[in-house]
Amino acid sequence: QIKAAFDTAQHEVDFLRQRTAEGVRRAQMEGKRVGAEKGAKLITKKSVQAKEIILQNSRSFMGTMSDADLIDLLKGKLGKMSRNTFYKYKKELDQEHRNA
Repeated sequence: QIKAAFDTAQHEVDFLRQRTAEGVRRAQMEGKRVGAEKGAKLITKKSVQAKEIILQNSRSFMGTMSDADLIDLLKGKLGKMSRNTFYKYKKELDQEHRNA
């Protein structure tokens, strides 16, 4: 019974992928844009708030806090945030300031 249920579920997944691929191809043939533009960045309230805190407090931007302390502060204020996300935001801010 478990094998039969697994086979049925796998068949449904395969069918869904096939229909999705057909829909994408049809949209492309009609000249519609599919997916996000290359290089587009998603801007969220959390990212905006995090970047403001980083700008105000990071030693890299004339603040007084180390990266480790800032990550802890951001986790306390905004909830879960990974080190990779912190450094991504910091890199984006650095690039914005160099281009300004």
